[in-house]
Amino acid sequence: MRAHTLSFVAVKLLLLLVRGLGQKGVRSLIPLLSLLLKPYRKKVIQANLNKCFPELPLAEKKALHQKYLSYLCEVLLQSLLGFVSSPKRLALWQDFAPNNLLDQMAYQSSNCFVVMGHTSNWEWAGLRAGMQQGLHMAAVYKPQSNTKIDRFLKKTRRRFGTEMVAMSEVPRFLAKKESPWCLTFIADQNPPKETAHWVDFFGTKTAFFSGWSRLAVRKKIPVLLAVPKDSDPWNRCMDFSLIYNGTEALRPEELTARFAHALEAQIRARPQAWLWSHKRWKHVYVPE
Repeated sequence: MRAHTLSFVAVKLLLLLVRGLGQKGVRSLIPLLSLLLKPYRKKVIQANLNKCFPELPLAEKKALHQKYLSYLCEVLLQSLLGFVSSPKRLALWQDFAPNNLLDQMAYQSSNCFVVMGHTSNWEWAGLRAGMQQGLHMAAVYKPQSNTKIDRFLKKTRRRFGTEMVAMSEVPRFLAKKESPWCLTFIADQNPPKETAHWVDFFGTKTAFFSGWSRLAVRKKIPVLLAVPKDSDPWNRCMDFSLIYNGTEALRPEELTARFAHALEAQIRARPQAWLWSHKRWKHVYVPE
């Protein structure tokens, strides 16, 4: 309990720091913080990079490792700054592409899912989603074991209007929510092995969450893929592409694979901008 309290106090102190520093001060901190984080999960990051980019020379892997740490610091500090910024300021840093598919869903009063990975700045995208017109925006989250931080994250993530839905509450949300709505899943984390869909991802059979694709196919809910189009770390833009129209004859496993392959393409295009410090390959595929 004491550790949870200390963690919460540390987060609050960081918030005060970034609020005082502002954008310019936060940018100046990123190089220093990335150097301090050099030992952070070093073996996990190296193992993941070796698995996904075996062809890269060692020097390029080391450079990519350092670029990732800079990106991680950037996302961490930006997210904290977003939690204490005004909607007007946040919208300058994170926008959605004009006339995007989410706008079309709103125009058609159509429910939809959005799936995305830990790319670009997912926290900023979630905050910006709350400003979307014409759709009730919601996002699925995994409750934290630290109840103080869990309450804090729920409060800050919904400050612009995005509803936070715990994983266990998704069926209830779908049953009670009036149209039109959009529910977002960050779907690239480690799932329970028993219910996973196994997909070829960077040349390895990899476990992916299956719940969102099963629901989409069963309930015929269109699915949009979030596609980062960032021109600058402080001028981010999110676009959307359709990966399931809600009527196509498709197995859930095929839909999960579409997401995984699209995510891999995003990562290959900008490899530093993904969560390499996550133990993504905990589960090992065992053929039946």
